Amino acid sequence: MKTKQSSSTNSIFSAAVATISVLVFPALFDWPWTRSDFIVMGVIVFVFSLALDLVFKKAGKYKVAGGIAIVLLFVWLWAELAVGLFTNWGS
Repeated sequence: MKTKQSSSTNSIFSAAVATISVLVFPALFDWPWTRSDFIVMGVIVFVFSLALDLVFKKAGKYKVAGGIAIVLLFVWLWAELAVGLFTNWGS
């Protein structure tokens, strides 16, 4: 029987692995990112990974809609921070 403690620890571990996996590519391919770029992207990926995990565990019949909403929010935030699509956050 899984306890609540092991389930949350497993979720945090999975989010950390996803974050590291995503950040390996810019590091390996020498993208012109600063340390703060890596930190911000790491925080964003980690938080959105935890949010996806929460939606998939708790959303019931709205899992797909919740997952799509979280992915769209992630893409919007990433675009805003990268190039300032609608605002000047990335500029």
